[in-house]
Amino acid sequence: PQAQSLYEETPASVAALAAAKDQRRLQSEPALSIAQGRPTKRQRRDLDNAQQNSSGWGDRWSASLDN
Repeated sequence: PQAQSLYEETPASVAALAAAKDQRRLQSEPALSIAQGRPTKRQRRDLDNAQQNSSGWGDRWSASLDN
């Protein structure tokens, strides 16, 4: 209540809030931009197996001298 008494709504601020609300309402859903979505558990296992079995995928570069 004390903080509310320090602020005053002006016609410009009400219009800005309404415009922001309309803009948020008209924006597309972010999840719709993802073409395939997250991989399934099976797809994730397949990706992990491909990375481990493929040449070069399992080899990790190290900055140590002990290669």
